[in-house]
Amino acid sequence: MSTRCVIYTALAIFLAGCVPSLHELYTEDTVVFDPKLVGCWQAEGAQWCFTRHEDKNAYDLIILESKKQKHSYLLAHLVALDGQRYLDLYPKEEVDLNAGDWYKFHLLPVHTFMKIEPPDPNLALSIMKPDIVQEILKKDPALIRHEIVDDRVVLTASPRELQTFLKNPNIEGRIFEEPIELAPYKPGNQGL
Repeated sequence: MSTRCVIYTALAIFLAGCVPSLHELYTEDTVVFDPKLVGCWQAEGAQWCFTRHEDKNAYDLIILESKKQKHSYLLAHLVALDGQRYLDLYPKEEVDLNAGDWYKFHLLPVHTFMKIEPPDPNLALSIMKPDIVQEILKKDPALIRHEIVDDRVVLTASPRELQTFLKNPNIEGRIFEEPIELAPYKPGNQGL
């Protein structure tokens, strides 16, 4: 599963924090759209560009990794839960891999979640700590449906169960890293 997550999300600065989920975090009543997110944001070595998706409550996201000259194409949904916002990222369409069809057929697209602070002026993103999530679930396996695949946690819970898990203040405050700030992109900055 870790290879699938890396291939499909390719989030250069966040790969170590990938906690995959088979299901989305958003539901019709929790998905929101914030026009302030639209545009390009940069961190060292990467640029994140959000545009409005044809589904008006979603974003097309392209992550450009400047050093590797690679692009990741994702569908992003902004989720509002009790005053906190999260991004749900999912691979967009088929990824152009230099691999055979049999290999591609066996790859499973997954969702990943990030805690997000609204742009003011920077965008702050926090990834999940897979080791802490695994530690919590080892102590209380009934807390949320999951599987351990290749020594990694894979969440298998429904969207509502995922929301309940993240809204738990004893959990949410522990499972996210310190945020990484992305500044509004200005052409010519850092060679992007």
